[in-house]
Amino acid sequence: MTYSGRALRDLQADGWEITETFHPGGTATDWHEHEIGHFCLVVAGSLVDEGGDARRDCGPGTLLYFPGRVPHRDVFLESGARCLNLRPPRAGTGALGVAPGDGEARVLLCEHSASWLAGRVYDRIRIAAAHSDASSDELVDLLAADSFARAETPQDPQWLGHARALIDEEWASDARLGTVAVRVGVSRYHLARKFRERFGCSVGEYVHRLRVTQARHLLLATDASLSEIAFTTGFADQSHFTRIFRRHIGTSPDRYRRAA
Repeated sequence: MTYSGRALRDLQADGWEITETFHPGGTATDWHEHEIGHFCLVVAGSLVDEGGDARRDCGPGTLLYFPGRVPHRDVFLESGARCLNLRPPRAGTGALGVAPGDGEARVLLCEHSASWLAGRVYDRIRIAAAHSDASSDELVDLLAADSFARAETPQDPQWLGHARALIDEEWASDARLGTVAVRVGVSRYHLARKFRERFGCSVGEYVHRLRVTQARHLLLATDASLSEIAFTTGFADQSHFTRIFRRHIGTSPDRYRRAA
């Protein structure tokens, strides 16, 4: 499968085609479509995806799913973008509920859980730089994730959506469980329980994922020092940043930046 931009690596694992691409800032693709549906994770940088009447601003950690034969174009902003393109096995594409080439006129914005899984696939590939380690449970889980374009359901209390919005906006500063609970008017226990039921992780884990996702972007797209990245992403200090990053990614920030 051919993608725009410069291919940084191209490999296969368990029937998946995995291609990492780099797109210089200030460039744009022509309108195009792909025969087979695929995921696209913005690992670092940013882009604007245009398709139909929709325009999506996509920053680090954004995961899109493009059904087959959906016309779209991408505009890469000043910093450019590094993307991970993941094309599932043909036999498994139907698990998304979108058949290849069905002419579906929309791009699916994936939920946080699927975006995190795709990021973990990228981290495994980057750290190992080997075909054998590209195969992981995350690839299987990605197809099974019930997390595509999932909007708030009628069963979700309004305060829960408000809580998540606060965390998404303030993850680098004051997104602690107790603070968020007070601001949305519920107890810490109630917020913790409902948040885990809805999003599959604790509030603290969710915040750490957002911070690690942004740190990944800064490590790959900037020359900022580790202490600067720690400060920017809301960690107490560089050692705290290193400890959390290593726990989630499997290596230190410095080694991650220097990996192939």
